[in-house]
Amino acid sequence: MAPNGYRKITSTNEFTEKVGFVSILLFQWMNEVMKTGNQRALEESDFVPLSLKSTEMKRKDDLILEDVEFIAASGTLTVITGPVGSGKSTLLLAIAGEMSDISGTISRHGTFVYAPQVAWVFSGTLRENILFGESYNESRYTRVIEACALTKDFQQFPNGDETVVGERGAVLSGGQRARVNLARAVYVDADLYLLDDPLSAVDFKVGQHIFEKCIKDVLGKKTRLLTSHQEPHMIDADQVIILYKGRVLGKGTYVELQDKGILNTTIYPLCKNTLIEKLSDNTARDNEEKLSGVMPLATDSNGLEISVEDRAIGTVSSKLYWDYFRGGIHPLLIIGVVILCLITQASMVAPDVWLSFLTRKRPSEQRDKTNLAIYGCFVAASFILGIVRCYILFLVCLRCSERLHDKMVVALLQAPVLFFDSNPVGRILNRFSKDVGCMDELLPLQFLSTVQLVLLLFSSVIVPSVTNPWLVFVTIPVTAMILYFARFYLKSSRELKRLESMCRSPVFSHISETLEGLDTIRTRGRQKDFIEKFYSHQDTHIQSFIMMMASGRWFAVRLDAIISLLVGLVILVAVLISQDAASAGLALAYVIQTVALTQYAVRKSSDVENFMTSVERVMAYTKLDSEPGYKVDRPPPEHWPRKGNIIFNDVSLTYYPGGPQALKSINLGIKGGSKIGVVGRTGAGKSSFVSALLRMPDPDGEILVDGIQIKEINLQAARGSSAGLALAYVIQTVALTQYAVRKSSDVENFMTSVERVMAYTKLDSEPGYKVDRPPPEHWPRKGNIIFNDVSLTYYPGGPQALKSINLGIKGGSKIGVVGRTGAGKSSFVSALLRMPDPDGEILVDGIQIKEINLQAARGCISSLGQTPVLFSGSLRKNLDIVQRFQDVDLWRVLEDVQLKDFVESLEGQLEYELLENGANVSMGERQLICLARVLLQQNKIIILDEPTAHVDPGTEETIWRVVREKLKDSTVITVAHRLSTIQHCDKVFVFKEGGVVESGTFDA
Repeated sequence: MAPNGYRKITSTNEFTEKVGFVSILLFQWMNEVMKTGNQRALEESDFVPLSLKSTEMKRKDDLILEDVEFIAASGTLTVITGPVGSGKSTLLLAIAGEMSDISGTISRHGTFVYAPQVAWVFSGTLRENILFGESYNESRYTRVIEACALTKDFQQFPNGDETVVGERGAVLSGGQRARVNLARAVYVDADLYLLDDPLSAVDFKVGQHIFEKCIKDVLGKKTRLLTSHQEPHMIDADQVIILYKGRVLGKGTYVELQDKGILNTTIYPLCKNTLIEKLSDNTARDNEEKLSGVMPLATDSNGLEISVEDRAIGTVSSKLYWDYFRGGIHPLLIIGVVILCLITQASMVAPDVWLSFLTRKRPSEQRDKTNLAIYGCFVAASFILGIVRCYILFLVCLRCSERLHDKMVVALLQAPVLFFDSNPVGRILNRFSKDVGCMDELLPLQFLSTVQLVLLLFSSVIVPSVTNPWLVFVTIPVTAMILYFARFYLKSSRELKRLESMCRSPVFSHISETLEGLDTIRTRGRQKDFIEKFYSHQDTHIQSFIMMMASGRWFAVRLDAIISLLVGLVILVAVLISQDAASAGLALAYVIQTVALTQYAVRKSSDVENFMTSVERVMAYTKLDSEPGYKVDRPPPEHWPRKGNIIFNDVSLTYYPGGPQALKSINLGIKGGSKIGVVGRTGAGKSSFVSALLRMPDPDGEILVDGIQIKEINLQAARGSSAGLALAYVIQTVALTQYAVRKSSDVENFMTSVERVMAYTKLDSEPGYKVDRPPPEHWPRKGNIIFNDVSLTYYPGGPQALKSINLGIKGGSKIGVVGRTGAGKSSFVSALLRMPDPDGEILVDGIQIKEINLQAARGCISSLGQTPVLFSGSLRKNLDIVQRFQDVDLWRVLEDVQLKDFVESLEGQLEYELLENGANVSMGERQLICLARVLLQQNKIIILDEPTAHVDPGTEETIWRVVREKLKDSTVITVAHRLSTIQHCDKVFVFKEGGVVESGTFDA
C-alpha cells in the first residue's frame, strides 16, 4: 500500500484519489477464491483424502466443469488426461481452492500441495525456492533433489543450490525451472499432491527418471493427482480420468478403459506420439546414450548479476533542463516562451502601479473615465496573457514529456537482451509509471507555479525598491540568507528524492513476482511471508519518503523566520524616512505578498527539480545501446529470403561479454524448405542455435540465409520488431503562497525524475538498430543459412556460449538441435536472432545478417517457444499485431490449426478479448493461437523451441502436422529435449560446450 504522504493537497489529486477509492471498492467486491475450511465446497472427510460430487464451475454462462465426480483413495495415483481445453488444470485449481463460482461438493482430508503447470521461480537462491519457508532437513532435501534430477544441475553452478536465480529464474532453463517447481512441492510432507503436468517441460529420459524416482518412489505412499498425456503414466496409475469439455468421459484403470473401448476413441488418438515414442524406446535409449556423453556447459552464474540501479549524484544540471525542453520544441520557441512570461508578468504588475499612480492625484482626476479605462485594459491584458502563458507552458511540458517517453520506448525496444536480463522488470516499470507520470502530470504544474512565483517574487522585490531605494540594503542580505538555506536544503532533498525513487523499484518487482506465483503462495499458506517481505520493501521506501518530507518542513520553519524579519525591516525603513503613504502602501503590499510567496516559490522550484529527476531517469533509458544490427543500414534484397537456405560457418555465441559460449564453432547447412529438428539435453545449445539465427545476440562467425550474411543487413529488417511498455502520471497544483521559497527549491528535487528518465533514453541500443540498410524485398526467399566461424558471448569478457560454429542449413530443410543444458542450443538461436550480435558471419540466402537492419532481419524469422506469448486485447490483434491481413487470412490460419470452430463459438469471435498471457483460454489453445500467428507471417525461417512441452498429444500432433504441411517450404529449426520431436527432421545437430560435435540424420 502506498504511504499517506503520497496524497497531494490539490483538486486534481482529489479526483485521482476518488478514482483510486472506487478502484479499491471494485476490487473488494470481486468474487474471492474459496477459503479452505470456511466454504461449504471444502469439507473435511475422515474416509478418503479426496472426493468430488456433482462439482461444476461456470465462467459467465459457460460451464467449464460439469458434473465431475470421482474419489481418490489414500496412497493412489490418479492420472487426469484429456484434449486441450478439457478442464484438467481448472479441475486441479478447483480442488486447491483457487477457483470461484464452484458448486457441488469437494471433500478433502489432510494437507495438500499444488504444483502449477507453468513453473514459478521467485528471486532468491535455489534452496530458498525449494524450501519455500519449510525447515531444512538434509536427508529429505538430498533425496528430493536427486528424485527431481537436480543434482547434476546444481553441480554446474559455482555456488550450488546457494546460487541466486534472479528475477523469474533468469539463470535457469525452462526444464530446470520445472524441476525446481516440482521439488518445491515434493519437499513438503503433505497428504495430497496436485501435480499439473510437471513432466511436460523435461526431456524423455529425465521425465522417466522423475516419474519413477519421484512420483512413484518418494511420493509412493501419498495420494497423487497428476495431469498427463503420456501412456506409461496411465498404465502405472491406479485410476485414469478422461475429461472432455469439462465432463468426465470415462474413469477407471487403464485396463478397464481399454476393455470398455474408450481407449480407441480417446486415449489412443491423444497418446499417438507417446505410443510412437514407446515403440522406438530402444532407439531412443541408444540415442540418449550418445547424448549422455554431451556434458552440460558449466554455467558461470556469477558472470551475470543484476545491475545496481544507476543513481545520479549532485545538482540537476542545467544541461538536463535544456535537453528536456529542446526535445519537445525548437530552441527559438524556448526564447519566445521566456519573453512571453516576462511580458505577462509586466502586465500583472501594471494595474498595481497604475493604482499607486492614481492615489497621488486629486479625487476628481481619479474618477476620470480615461484612467479607469486604462486600468481596465491593464487588468484585461494580464488576464488574457496569464491564460496564454499557462496554456503555452502546459503544452510545451506535455510535448517534451511525450517526446521523451517515445524516445525511451524506442531505446528499450532496441536494447540488447542483456539489459533486460540484468535489470529487474520493477525497475523498468518504475521509470514508465512513477517517473513518466511525474513528467506528464506533476512537472507541468510545478513549472507553471514556479515561473509564476519566481516572477512575482522578482516584481515584489523590484517594485518596493523602486518606490524606496533604501530597501535595497534590506532585501540584499535577506535574499542572501534565503539563498543560503535554499542551497543547503537542496543538497539533501535532491538526494533524498533520488533515493526515494530507487527504493520504490523493489516494491514494484516484489508485487509483480508475487502476482505471478499467487496460486502457489496461497495454496502453501505463505501469504504472511510475502506480505512481510512487501512491508519490508515498503518500510524502506517510506523511510526515504519521510526523510524527504521532513527536510521540507525544516526549510519551511527557517523561511518563516526570515520573511517575518523582512516585513519588520520594511515597516521600520518606511517610518524612518517618512515615505509618502501611496509609495509606502505599495511597497508594504508587495513585501507582505512576498511573505506568502517566498516559501511557495522556493518549494515549487524545488518540486520542479525533484520531478526533473524523473526526466533524468527517462533520458538515461533513451540512451541505451541498441543491438549492433540496428546500426547496419544495408537492407536485405527484395523478397529475401526466397528459398530459406541457411548456412552456419564457424558460428559461436555468448549471451554476454565474458559469459560461457552457448554455441561453439557451429558449421552446418540447411536447405530451403527442409524441416529441421534440433534436439539435445537442457542447455545443449538448441535455443542458442535459434538465438544465433535471430541475432539475439549477434553471434561470431557467419550465418548465411540464401547466400546473404545476416550480420551485413539491418537487424530490424532481418528479425522484426518488439513491443513495448508505457505510462501513468502524477499531479500537483498551486497551493498557498506561504510555501513559495520551498517550492522553488523542490523544482530541482523533482528534476531528478527527469534525470532518471533521461538515463533510460540514453540506453545503448542493439548495434543492428543503427544499421539503416534494409534486407532485399521478399528476403529470404529460400531460407538457406550458413554459419562461418560464429562465436558468441553475451557480455564483454564473458565466456563463449558458441565457439567457432561452422555449419550450413539448406533452405526448406527441417533441422533438429539437441544437447545437454548449457551446450549452446539456445545460444545458436540467439546468434541467428542477433541477441547479441555474434562474431563471425551468419549468411541467410547469401546476405550477411550483420549488414542489414536488426529489426528487418529479425522480422524475417518467426519463432514459437515453450511458453506462448499473448497480449491482453482482441484475438484479432494477437494474430495480426500490425493489422496487415484481411479477415479471410485470419480465418484461414485458424482453420489450419483447427481453431476455427473454437473461435466461432467465442463471444465476438475475432474480437474476443484475451486476458493477459491468454489466461482465459487453455495452454494448448494459447499455443495454437501463436502457431496461427506464425503461419500468418509466412516467413521462410521458423524457430521452434520445444513448442509442445506444455500441450496434450492431440495438440502436439496438430502442431507437427501443420509444420509438415503448411511449412514444408520453410526452413524449420527445432530445439528439442525429447527425441520424438526431431525424428522427422532432415538433419540433426548435436551441441556440446558451445560447438557442434555431431550432425546427421536422426536414424544415423
